[in-house]
Amino acid sequence: VPALVGHTSRGFFVQQTASASTERPPYWWAVAVFAVIFIIYAITLSPTTAFWDTSEYIAAAKVLGIPHPPGNPLFTVLAHVWGLIPLAGNYAKRINYFAAATSAAGGAFWFLVAERWLRNLLPTRMLRIGAAFAGVFCTSVAWTVWNQSTVNEKVYTVSLLSIALIVWSMVHWADMAPSPRRNGVLIFACYLGALTSTNHMMGVLGIPVIVLYVVWTEPRLLREPWVWLM
Repeated sequence: VPALVGHTSRGFFVQQTASASTERPPYWWAVAVFAVIFIIYAITLSPTTAFWDTSEYIAAAKVLGIPHPPGNPLFTVLAHVWGLIPLAGNYAKRINYFAAATSAAGGAFWFLVAERWLRNLLPTRMLRIGAAFAGVFCTSVAWTVWNQSTVNEKVYTVSLLSIALIVWSMVHWADMAPSPRRNGVLIFACYLGALTSTNHMMGVLGIPVIVLYVVWTEPRLLREPWVWLM
């Protein structure tokens, strides 16, 4: 029986069922989604650098340099560490793998978000999983996403992963019972929202999701001093 959202039953601005909020997320299916998307990206991966800013970002990752403003320090550090992994002899191709991996990971988190939001529409688990996978797969092979993930490596795939992780954190937070661990998830989402701005300002698009989830599902938190300190 649907129950309106209170302190312990939350969702994305819709009525939720008790079973929907307590069902375990399909994490292993998310791993499978990551594998499928990453394999497709790896098969179609660019073997070297490409036009526009790609070479600049790859060079900056190699030497821990500073790309054009705003500088993208988070991308530079993450890509530099990734580039130390001998995935390919060609350094540019290693960084292209970084784009593929971060984009595929973003797809996995979007799959978890989509599956959760579909629970009240599709009560059959496998239908939900299939629908969530279809949506994520279509967006992952859409031209712009595929291009940034395999050919034109920039900072956008890291932002895609950051936004997906922020949204999933809030979806998961909304289903958790009140506890210090739940507060930690909210703090993590806020921290990630701030951190991703050091990669690209695109990442801050996830911050409104944090605000909306708190305001619509548990506005009493706005009276907590520690929330405002974030």
